[in-house]
Amino acid sequence: MKTVYQTPKSMKLAIVSFENLTPNIKAGNDMARFCYNEMFSQLYKKYHGNVGGYNIELMDEYGIDAIMLKNKWLDVTSHMDVGMDKLTSEIGCDLLLIGTVSEFHYKRGLGEDPVASLHLRLLDVKDMTIIWSGSLSRVGRFSWFKEDALGRLGQQVSKELVAKCLNDIHDQVWPLQKILSAESATEAAPAAESADDLSDKSIEDVEDMGSEEALVPEEDPMLPSEM
Repeated sequence: MKTVYQTPKSMKLAIVSFENLTPNIKAGNDMARFCYNEMFSQLYKKYHGNVGGYNIELMDEYGIDAIMLKNKWLDVTSHMDVGMDKLTSEIGCDLLLIGTVSEFHYKRGLGEDPVASLHLRLLDVKDMTIIWSGSLSRVGRFSWFKEDALGRLGQQVSKELVAKCLNDIHDQVWPLQKILSAESATEAAPAAESADDLSDKSIEDVEDMGSEEALVPEEDPMLPSEM
């Protein structure tokens, strides 16, 4: 019997430190924290934890950090260095939001405008299916308070990407549901064809009889006739 994959109704979502491709050593942790705060705010305030028919539970960031610290994973530059299976198994999540920070700095020049670029991917841990992915890059305005300007830009990028992720999942059918529907349709097609063939064959057999008598059952002589 074929086993059909089904996504559970209740799912735990984890956000870990993002991959950092910038010279700014804090970029990965900072952007991950921004996304966590935005996910917590939007997930529970706007959607009340229910997105696209699924109850999403955002796992506590401090608990995840404790697991990362215990396994000495806080200083890794990429989650691929750890191994996704080992990472998700230790955390115990169903969904994993990972990110890559490619820009988080100030442009060189007179203005020194802040720049932030982030790519997010939402994974289904069971088979590492990419449920959603998105990228966003923004250039801010120069400010005398440099750290504040870059931080605010990072928060804005995180807010927009998280909002798009939740909105896309909520308004559209998840890819796993599409796969499930496609498999069900494929399995049902041969059965439907067989039924149609049988129906056509029955009609042909009746037509070959050549008279209306074929459609009327013969009277049983042993039964009493109607008065």
